[in-house]
Amino acid sequence: MVETLQIKNFGPLKDVHFELKKIMVFIGPQSSGKSAISKLITVLRSYSLIATHKPFDELLKPYNIDTFIESNTYIRYSSFSYEFTYTDGKYSIGVVKGHRLPKLLAAFNEFEEKNKLPPIEIHSNILTKKMDEIERLQKESKSESNESLRFQMINKTNELLKELNEDLIRSDYRIKLGASIGNELLYFTNFSKYIPAERIIAIHIVSSLATLIANDVPIQKNLIEFISEYEKARNNINKLKIDMLDVTYSFEDNIDSLTLNDGKKIKLINSSSGTQALLPLLLIIEHYSTNTDKGLMYVIEEPVRNLFPIAQKNLTYYLIEKCLFKAGEEVNNEVIITTHSPYILSSINNLLYAGKLGVAMPHRVSKIINKNHWINHTDFAAYYLDKGKIRDILDAQTNLISENELDSASEDISYDFDRLIALEMEHKKSALNGATDKKKTAKLHNK
Repeated sequence: MVETLQIKNFGPLKDVHFELKKIMVFIGPQSSGKSAISKLITVLRSYSLIATHKPFDELLKPYNIDTFIESNTYIRYSSFSYEFTYTDGKYSIGVVKGHRLPKLLAAFNEFEEKNKLPPIEIHSNILTKKMDEIERLQKESKSESNESLRFQMINKTNELLKELNEDLIRSDYRIKLGASIGNELLYFTNFSKYIPAERIIAIHIVSSLATLIANDVPIQKNLIEFISEYEKARNNINKLKIDMLDVTYSFEDNIDSLTLNDGKKIKLINSSSGTQALLPLLLIIEHYSTNTDKGLMYVIEEPVRNLFPIAQKNLTYYLIEKCLFKAGEEVNNEVIITTHSPYILSSINNLLYAGKLGVAMPHRVSKIINKNHWINHTDFAAYYLDKGKIRDILDAQTNLISENELDSASEDISYDFDRLIALEMEHKKSALNGATDKKKTAKLHNK
């Protein structure tokens, strides 16, 4: 079964139907729907869609896309685990027949109903108290001189040991079953990490976020969540060498700083806009790539804002490795990128080509591009959005992004240049013809 999404009349998206993959790139002009589609996928792939029973527009509200719903909006999302449909102002969710998760949940509910165990934390305290009681009785029975009382203590101890053993077996089963359900959820849905285009604001207001919220300053909920994630990340990391910028980031005395390659230290807020937009992104990805085993979906808006082309290439390679690999092993993560940049497409094409050639000659290809950067074309999709429609830009024959798509931006730019060249040639030709005519006239006049 393939993962698909169909959208009709949702904000700028008028009629789109496409297949979702592990790695996706959306490209297109401003206001074409790249942000809307990535935010919608964030909600549809998220655990909160399944775990909560909130109205659909409430789930969309943190991303400021709840107003995109119209009276004739239609959304149908099909995954390997569940199907979601929104039509006529209502939504429904159905688990795919035969999926393992419902069976696990049914077994868990049956176990809970049969055993009537208290919550895990409370049950753990009860078990601890029983063990303490057993230990007390064992000590007292050894020093008790009255045989009758000593015998009663031993019997009580044996009864408690039997109860404790049964409780431990039930507790162990519940924990293992809960872990199985948790692991299954990683494949059933994702825990989304949305990295907005407005992330540059994080470094300017992170220290005063609580005050802004307390004073009801209007800030998008998804931006508040991102700034909170950024604060966690910088407190956790403290120092990070950033090779693509040739700087070292540090967080000391509540100040974000950069140490340049010449040893000079500057505040992050005094660095270039490209660096300010990049740092929160890097810190959050570094934090989660090293501190969680959850199935994550990274949704990254405009990752290469104000970056030089070579830095854009390096960042693209970095994102693929950090988002999809941990300690050299591929993990159950996904990544979505929205962009205007043709350099990202060109960089991804390198990684697709490496993945293609790496099948036949892995050692030689890995000398050019690290294996952790390779992309398998079956895990990848690239789409062009414009005028409410969507178009697949991956060439079915080469399994690479179409050369026409890579060249289209430069062709649009060079079109005006070519016209100017033609105009210059026409002008020179006209001037040359004019000079020739003057010479002819002069000759005739001299005769």
